[in-house]
Amino acid sequence: MNAHHSLFFLGLCLGLVGGPGAAAQNACEAVQLLPPHSVAYGKTVSEWAAEWWRWVLSVPEEENPLFDGTGERCGLQQTGKVFFLVDTWRSSVQESDITAFRERCVIPYGRAIFFPISRQQVFIPLPCTPNCPDERILCEKDLKPHVKKIQFACTIDGCPFTGLSTYDEGDDCTTVSLDLGPRNFVGMTPGRYQVMSSGIWLMLEPLRPGPHRIHFEGLFDPTIDPNTGEEVCVFCQRVTYDLRVEGPSFRRGDVDGGGTTDLSDPIEILTRLFLTGEEPPCPDAADAGDDGAVDISDAVYLIDWLFLGGGPPSDPGPHECGVDPTADELGPCSQNC
Repeated sequence: MNAHHSLFFLGLCLGLVGGPGAAAQNACEAVQLLPPHSVAYGKTVSEWAAEWWRWVLSVPEEENPLFDGTGERCGLQQTGKVFFLVDTWRSSVQESDITAFRERCVIPYGRAIFFPISRQQVFIPLPCTPNCPDERILCEKDLKPHVKKIQFACTIDGCPFTGLSTYDEGDDCTTVSLDLGPRNFVGMTPGRYQVMSSGIWLMLEPLRPGPHRIHFEGLFDPTIDPNTGEEVCVFCQRVTYDLRVEGPSFRRGDVDGGGTTDLSDPIEILTRLFLTGEEPPCPDAADAGDDGAVDISDAVYLIDWLFLGGGPPSDPGPHECGVDPTADELGPCSQNC
């Protein structure tokens, strides 16, 4: 757990009590959502929303993750501690119901995840004097009231989030000035613009390595069609990411992080198991047999391979840097190769 900001734990999940549900409850508690209006990684929610806009508007439409139905391009032009996900883009008022299912997104391990459930925005050409709109009125009378009419939902790995309407930018809207190029997907004339937006933004602490499902939706004025019985909206968006968090690279068997596997590594396992009680810096590196646990059998495994002709440690092996091919409940690596 990072000490630089507080965390909000999802706690009990609806319908998950006792028996097999206890494991699901633990999975829900592992999903850490920062509280509304947090300052995370040096920025406020509004400042991260501005960074999201700078990023998403810098990518041409033909490459932009907003228009990628697979999620394969989710990491395009992304660096730093925070990884952005996208919602959808309404190309015309005729698009009233948009569903996106993205199943090829890969997120590097250790990255926080930031995304909008829903947002409303305007683009103001610059310079706008003497006809600049009153930003306070535009924010309070147009953008924020529109967002408040939307019904929100979000689940992470089946765990529901509640109170989503409080996860906005605060009293003010997000504002950011930037240049739109000739291939912008907004349909605006190239030039300088101020983007004003209001929305619901979530910041997740890094997820464990392995597969995850993030589903969110924003429904504006949903009603039931009396003729078909189906839900219809002035505008609805439903987004599902079946993504994978790629674990850190390590050498299986290199327990002490020295770059090679030798006698010091099984000794390191035994020392931590029976003397210090401390977890190895990379538990997966110490899990020589890749059975999801670190115990005395892993020290025996390494000694058998090093001196008695036994099989080598499981993939990615002791010589090549790689990621863990199997999901487990071991703690994260604090050292990578």
